[in-house]
Amino acid sequence: MNNKRWKLLLLSLIMMLGLAGCSQGEKPSDEEAQKQFDEFIQGDFIDTMESDYLTMHIYLDDRSDW
Repeated sequence: MNNKRWKLLLLSLIMMLGLAGCSQGEKPSDEEAQKQFDEFIQGDFIDTMESDYLTMHIYLDDRSDW
């Protein structure tokens, strides 16, 4: 019974330290977060378009003449 109590105490301590560690650091401002997100999306779009010739034509096709 005593062994079980120590395990629960150790587990709860580890969980508390994990939560405290995740909350450390400053949160970026909304403008900075939006700028980082836009840069990520732009880079992801470029990587996707450069990865496959067919994918590029499917996504960038001008369908006005269809």
